[in-house]
Amino acid sequence: MSDDSISRNDRRALGAALLAGITSGMLYLSILLSFAFLIPVRSIFERGDRRMGYWASGAAFFAVSTVQVFRISEIGALGLMNVVIGLAPPAILIAAIIVIDAPFWGALGTTWRLLATTTACTLIAIPGFTYVFADGSFASFLEERIQATIEPVLTQANSVVEGFDTSLLRTTLSAKLIAEESIAIFSSSFAAMLFCLLGASYWVGGLFTRNKSGLSREANSQTHRFIGYHVPNALLWPVLASWSGVLGVTVFDVPSPFPAIAWNIALMLSLPYAGQGLGIASHFLNRTKVPRSLRIAIMAFAFAVLVSPATGLAAAAILPILGLTEVWIPYRNSKGVGA
Repeated sequence: MSDDSISRNDRRALGAALLAGITSGMLYLSILLSFAFLIPVRSIFERGDRRMGYWASGAAFFAVSTVQVFRISEIGALGLMNVVIGLAPPAILIAAIIVIDAPFWGALGTTWRLLATTTACTLIAIPGFTYVFADGSFASFLEERIQATIEPVLTQANSVVEGFDTSLLRTTLSAKLIAEESIAIFSSSFAAMLFCLLGASYWVGGLFTRNKSGLSREANSQTHRFIGYHVPNALLWPVLASWSGVLGVTVFDVPSPFPAIAWNIALMLSLPYAGQGLGIASHFLNRTKVPRSLRIAIMAFAFAVLVSPATGLAAAAILPILGLTEVWIPYRNSKGVGA
């Protein structure tokens, strides 16, 4: 192969990496699709050339930082702390997706790498949360936004039913109470949400990329499916201990911030078992030869169940429990344990 063709391939790879990075930046800035912004960068790393992955990461951060600094300057709040707050989240997340596949992990499994990276990112984020929540201004801002959303509903209820007493409804839909509960839920589940974001980005970013390892596209896609995913055996006792901690802080009414810490650890450690539960479900769907169209319908229904407030919590609890019970019940091994 000529030097010219090699350089042409390098230019194409660099162009694809920069395009992926800019796409990531635009996804982050879109707000609505920001949850998917790590996927294009991850897909470049999955191709096997870390240099191109670094270029994609740099392009993503450049795109985000340029627009974010412009937005901050437009509202006249171009201070050092505001710039740090605006740029730290994308910088930490991009660094996290780089670190997950870093060479220094050696043969350590993906589950452990995801858990370690999520823990590190959570610890880095704590000072930022402390700063934002310290003076109560964020809580007041959130309360105002919630009140602005609720007020039209109350006004509409009063206009539809003449003489309708909205006092009980106002008490139930207290903006202050909703804001406090929202902050408490976020504080108790931040690590779990971050683990979901990094884990999903890692997996989906690999799904759409043909690996350079020599595997066929079909074989490569098989390696990214949940169908064969198993949680490391060593994670069982930390999970049980973490939920014992949650029980302890609940029963003995332990003061803040220990309940939030206990919930974060328990939820984060349980998520790999939710992935294993999805693997079990995928195994049975695959074994029963369910048509592709019906699988899509089942997945859509499952997603609707998960996002529904009425059923989401129960459904979210089923998957980790299903995965955890595979320690004793060999769902995917028809010959039994030890076969």
